[in-house]
This record gives sequence, structure tokens and C-alpha cells, in this order.
Amino acid sequence: MLVTFPVAVDLSTTAVSSAAAFYSRLLGWSVDGSGDAVVATVDGVTVATVRPTRTFHSGWSTVFGTADPTATRAGIVAAGGRVYGTDPAGMLRAADPAGATFAVTTGHTPPPPGPGRPSWFEYMTTAPAAADDFYRAALGLSPVRPDGAPDDGFVLFTAGGRPVAGRLTLPPELAATVPAGWMVYFGCVDVDDTVTVAADLGAVVVVPPRDTPTGRLSTLVDPTGAVFTLLRPAR
Repeated sequence: MLVTFPVAVDLSTTAVSSAAAFYSRLLGWSVDGSGDAVVATVDGVTVATVRPTRTFHSGWSTVFGTADPTATRAGIVAAGGRVYGTDPAGMLRAADPAGATFAVTTGHTPPPPGPGRPSWFEYMTTAPAAADDFYRAALGLSPVRPDGAPDDGFVLFTAGGRPVAGRLTLPPELAATVPAGWMVYFGCVDVDDTVTVAADLGAVVVVPPRDTPTGRLSTLVDPTGAVFTLLRPAR
């Protein structure tokens, strides 16, 4: 089975320029480009791409790298997913049986985690068994319960024997506010201060800053409607 893992993030948005400006001020991005695509960098490392959406919905996509896009496409379909086609950037756009979207590209090395950079990826769901089955079959991600975990409410998705993402079963209080699907976590030095800046820039706080086994985090909706999480990883 092919092994895939998250290698990039991509924001499809109804307002490319304003979204790029928001994240630049919030996360310290440098941006280049306009119109069809804006590439964001931190310290010279590419961390995200911002593109215009074909719909009226803004959202972040987790992009998985694969050595064989054709085989991965077939695996997605065989597992019950849907393939929408290839976008202008050459990425395969797809969705799992629950409708959560993601992208696939020819494998490359992801940027190292850090402030302003994608630092973790987590699949939010109210149907954990179905999610585990699909991503195991389609993308080769193996669900593994962390040592000491009381149940399988949270598992690590591993690829090649190492953790590359997580899967969280949304409790009712979060399921009412946090959308199911792939969540992108951006690293930051101080979550509380960054949330204050985000709110001043027009973001809506969905999950206030709190400590978790993953680290201190907060989930927000940016001014264009895309949901993301800020994370200071646990040490």
C-alpha cells in the first residue's frame, strides 16, 4: 500500500487579498503573487498557498503527498471517496465519504513546524470508525491509540511508522461549533496573545485558548469564513 502524509496546506477563499493580509499580520507571513495564487513564506520557507475558491465557501485544505497520484486516486475511489479532478496547480481534489475535502499532490518534503507554519493536522469527526477505515484504505494512514489513552476518542494517524496527523472524535459541545473534516494547526509562540490579535483583525473565536495533551490551542474562524487552529505544542 502507498504511504501518504501531509505535506502542505492550501486556502481556497472568497477574498484572496484580504485573507493573505489577515494571515500575514497574524502569523508573520511574507506573501508573493496575486489573483490566481498567493504563496506565503516564513523565513524563506513556503508554508501555504492562498487561491480563489470556485464556490462561495472559504476553507483550508490539507494536502497529502504521494509517490503515485494515479494509484492514490484509485485507492480513494475504491475506499468510497469522491475525486473531483485536478486543479490548475496540478493537485488532485477529493472528498471522503462524509464529504470532508482534501488534496493530493506528488510527494515532497513538508516544511518543518514552527511559528506561522502548519504544525499539526487533525481530522475532526463524529464517526471515528468510518474515518479510520477510509483513511487507512485510501491513504495508508494507520490509526494508533496513544500510550495511556483511555479510549479511542483520539488516535494518531501514522505513516511509515511515525505520527503524521491525528483523528479526534468530536464531543457534543465541540461538534456544535467545530466543523467535521481536516483541521490545520498553525504554530505560534503565545496562543493567548495571538488570539487577541486575531479578534482585533476580525476573526471569531470558536474555541477559546485551552491546554490539551497536544499543547495550548485555540480554534478560530478567519474573516473570510475559513476555520483554523493556533497551537503552541506541548513540550
